[in-house]
Amino acid sequence: MVKPKRYKLSAEQIRKLVPNMGGCIATDRITVDGARVGSMACSATERPGDSGWSFVAGDEPQEYLDDPTNWGVYEVNTIANCDPEIIPYLYALPGQHFVRDPETNLFVEAPDSEPDASSAEIPAEMAVVQGDFHITSVWTVELPTPFRKRFEDERLVLWRAGLTFWISVLTAPYDSVEKRVDAVRAMADPEAFDFRSDSADGHTWLSYRLREATTDASEPSLYTHVFAGGREVLRATAYFDRQVDEGAAHSILKTIRRRDA
Repeated sequence: MVKPKRYKLSAEQIRKLVPNMGGCIATDRITVDGARVGSMACSATERPGDSGWSFVAGDEPQEYLDDPTNWGVYEVNTIANCDPEIIPYLYALPGQHFVRDPETNLFVEAPDSEPDASSAEIPAEMAVVQGDFHITSVWTVELPTPFRKRFEDERLVLWRAGLTFWISVLTAPYDSVEKRVDAVRAMADPEAFDFRSDSADGHTWLSYRLREATTDASEPSLYTHVFAGGREVLRATAYFDRQVDEGAAHSILKTIRRRDA
């Protein structure tokens, strides 16, 4: 008789961390022993309800991996609860493979990773983007993990599980950065708080937080305006559900650059 598995997390401990992404497979090292995910790979699949994801701790011997009783089928959200550090990578393309760097404990793309956009079931108006991404011909941002991309209401939308950016480029009425910063502060919602201003490499970032009743995000939104050469101002609004993603949003927004600045 097969001994019942005693999972690390009970059903009552599973929270909704990611959208419904379908099923995946994971080893008992993660779901039973509580080990962190050490390797995650996305495969192309045509099976309904299959995300294509597989998760291993990375220390399982081959004999262990070859035994099907050491694996289980789960919702992706379940594995995200076991190890939330996988969440930023869940919108990767089929063929992508990430492993945990033993020195930094962060995920990096594995040498055998081969992203295949042609096998992804993504509508033509959307795409998966990562790395040095061109927002426009002159504005760029560094995306450390895969994001989905689309355009809506003439704004660029970049999103991954737990974090969404809405980005647009505006024309400022003033030549000086100081006047533009003052204008943004003056036009901000009266409920805005936590204003921050930083400057580096000819760029200025002005950000503030705002709790909006019209969004589903449980954390206050993060508004950021980026000023550089010329009168263009890049405006980005970040929405997220977990406080940990505020740090990720700030880090990504600080990589925004205007190439001709």
